[in-house]
Amino acid sequence: IINLISSHFKSILVEVFQRYPEADKAIILEDDLDLAPDFIPYFHQTAPLLTSDPKLLCVNAYSYNAFNHTALDPTRLYRVHGLPSCGWMVRRHVAKEMVSKWAPVNKV
Repeated sequence: IINLISSHFKSILVEVFQRYPEADKAIILEDDLDLAPDFIPYFHQTAPLLTSDPKLLCVNAYSYNAFNHTALDPTRLYRVHGLPSCGWMVRRHVAKEMVSKWAPVNKV
């Protein structure tokens, strides 16, 4: 199943930027999410971070490491090291680099 998930993520990254050749960024969502009312404003406000900071892989709207004291402050963002999940935004050139280095399906 891990091979299928890996292959699916890779194909989504390729497909979204092929379908929208003018897009510099894409938001990748799992299909079963209930989105918060501030979902679009959050990504709109954080998009400039991806443009201005070349060290950022993505902006993620979900964290397995969230705590009540951090989740309740809408003015605070955290830089974390980990894999994105659920809803995340990535730039075209980062997705292209990720896809070029993707492990073959039989090697995952």
